[in-house]
Amino acid sequence: MQVVKEVGSREWLKLSAYAAGLTRKAWVEVTWLSVKGGQEVYAYLISSWIRKL
Repeated sequence: MQVVKEVGSREWLKLSAYAAGLTRKAWVEVTWLSVKGGQEVYAYLISSWIRKL
């Protein structure tokens, strides 16, 4: 995945390496919609390019 570090500066990281560096505060509670109805789950929300997905 490509991470924007500073304005104009980008770095490619493996998704597993990026995820390993996340803290507890990075996760937010969201409603996950399903056939059974909404369920509250914790997710990390990000906008990024993911290469070879």
